[in-house]
Amino acid sequence: MRPKLLKHNTCYKVTPEQSKEVQLLAFSEGYQWVDKCNVVDYTDKEYLYILPNQLAFSEERLKEYQLLAIDELLFLAKLRKQQVYP
Repeated sequence: MRPKLLKHNTCYKVTPEQSKEVQLLAFSEGYQWVDKCNVVDYTDKEYLYILPNQLAFSEERLKEYQLLAIDELLFLAKLRKQQVYP
């Protein structure tokens, strides 16, 4: 079993395209929206939050969540798709 790339209690500042990529990665790792849906949505929201097994969004950053670099995550996800990274 592969280790998850996403970490709980974190957030990412995203563009609409990055949001879509993070959501697809999250769904592949077993995450879903708080409303139990696993369809790409809310791409207009600036922040995505990774909760235990759930995704959430906000237009403002919530300080209690660690802000992580989106570029590193998307790079690792790309390597994983190419089967270069576990």
